[in-house]
Amino acid sequence: MMETILDRPRIGLLPVVRAAQAALAQGRGFSLVRLGDGEGAMLSHDAPHMGEDIAFCLNIWFGDQAIDGDDRRAMARGLERAMREADVLGLPRRAQLQVSMRYHEVFANLGRVLGARHPVVGDMALHFYLQWSGALGALVRDARRLVLIGCRDVAGQFGAHFDVPVVQWLLRGEARFPGIVAEPHWPIGYARMMARIGGVGPGDLVLVGAGVLGKAYVAGAARRGAVALDMGSVFDGWAGIISRDGRIGTGAEFSIPHLAQGGPADEAMRERLRAYLAGTNIADGAI
Repeated sequence: MMETILDRPRIGLLPVVRAAQAALAQGRGFSLVRLGDGEGAMLSHDAPHMGEDIAFCLNIWFGDQAIDGDDRRAMARGLERAMREADVLGLPRRAQLQVSMRYHEVFANLGRVLGARHPVVGDMALHFYLQWSGALGALVRDARRLVLIGCRDVAGQFGAHFDVPVVQWLLRGEARFPGIVAEPHWPIGYARMMARIGGVGPGDLVLVGAGVLGKAYVAGAARRGAVALDMGSVFDGWAGIISRDGRIGTGAEFSIPHLAQGGPADEAMRERLRAYLAGTNIADGAI
């Protein structure tokens, strides 16, 4: 399955945006779930050869909190259900397979998790392109309500730039950048958030930045008729936190005012987006 999906043409940003807009207008659920190296580790959490990798990821997410095998299995079940239910599955590019074995594990597990289902696939960096292109701003304006699930307090910024009701549900972030919530994300915060998600519905746009556990929030919101997008570390960019070296910055293209303006910051950014917007195959990293 790895070669088949790696070589399959991936949809670009524009089809994703149009599908999300249609779902908002029609009151249908829609989900974008992205899979990176951390998800690869979680999918193979019980494989002997992945022991060091899963320990590395758990330390990033939860610090020195004790996470046992039952915890990992429960997290993996939520992730796998989100993968099976996703309308668009964002996958790593071929070039990323050279970076870490954890990216390989994403593809190694797809057949087991998805079975006969052939998902619509895009790039795992779709969250960046939704932000950089400004296209996310159009979705916010189309929403009945904006629901933010993450560890960054950015509701005020969205409220200042968009005429849309904004609800924010905060969680504890990863160990290096935990944010203002002291309550552990797993299992207490997770259980509370899954219960809260029962309150979303058709016409809601739900943006999630909550690590590997956030995939279950995306799926849960979509099941209730919301449009739910896995925005990941873009939340950090909105809050001015550089949590991903070389990928998250503090420039205008990572700001909420940029979304309100509705377009790329400059011609160089437009050039970088053109191939993606055209829906070309970006499996080899051509963006």
